[in-house]
Amino acid sequence: MKKHKPKENLKSLSIKVNAAIEATMDSQRFKEYLANAAKFHQYSFHNQLLIASQKPDATRVAGYRAWQAKFNRQVKKGAKSIAIFGHPQKIEREIEQDDDTIEVEERIWWPIVHVFDMSDTEGDPLPDLDRSHTKDNSEHANELLIQLIQVVQENSIDYVEVDQIDGAYANTNALGAFSPAENQIQLVTRNEASKGELFKTLAHEFGHALYDGLFTRGHDGHTYASEECIVETSAMIIASRFGLDLAPYDVSYVAGWSRGDRKMYQAGLEQATQLATKIIQTMEN
Repeated sequence: MKKHKPKENLKSLSIKVNAAIEATMDSQRFKEYLANAAKFHQYSFHNQLLIASQKPDATRVAGYRAWQAKFNRQVKKGAKSIAIFGHPQKIEREIEQDDDTIEVEERIWWPIVHVFDMSDTEGDPLPDLDRSHTKDNSEHANELLIQLIQVVQENSIDYVEVDQIDGAYANTNALGAFSPAENQIQLVTRNEASKGELFKTLAHEFGHALYDGLFTRGHDGHTYASEECIVETSAMIIASRFGLDLAPYDVSYVAGWSRGDRKMYQAGLEQATQLATKIIQTMEN
């Protein structure tokens, strides 16, 4: 096989990432980002954006050899690859000093690798990836809710079902709240709330519970608004991953908290991806 010569470089990929971030600030593109992040949660935030920008309809990607070795599938002739960042590599270089000593300089670089979408391959069938369930599919949503409750409790978080939130959120329409002081999540399980809504609410509050361990409250740039953007976006990625519909207010909720602040928005997307990946992998394992 003729060796593929990369046409992309780090600068061009970085430009694509920034363009993709700008595009997601449109509400429809934000919904597309959520769906993409759900499908490719195992990839880094930047690679998710690169996959979406180069092949928006991608469903499952892998390298040329991986399709052959892991799935017994062959990339079709003439298929166009998707350029993404590979795992960081360390390069060491010895530099001789004026006093004849040797100093070792370390640099980190990200190689460019090429992957192909499933639609550009042929061979053995893959397991069904269809996760299309609706918000009304209460049996599916209820199973997810039970599973997430178990995950929350296994993380030593006190989980309590209540008729109404107490404390700062008393007398509000909030379906859930997390108390860092008590390490407790309250979930309102009143009859009018669907299982899908409760699942996403619990994912949101679980995000608050895990936030400090991942990003540290009080870091530079941290605000309540930025944290709220992160955990809500994470909850939407998780809901999308498991096939639950998103309510129209979800996207406007995030947009309202970010207030068009691009820096907050970009950081929020990246951290939300990290947070969602942690929760999704815990549930799927």
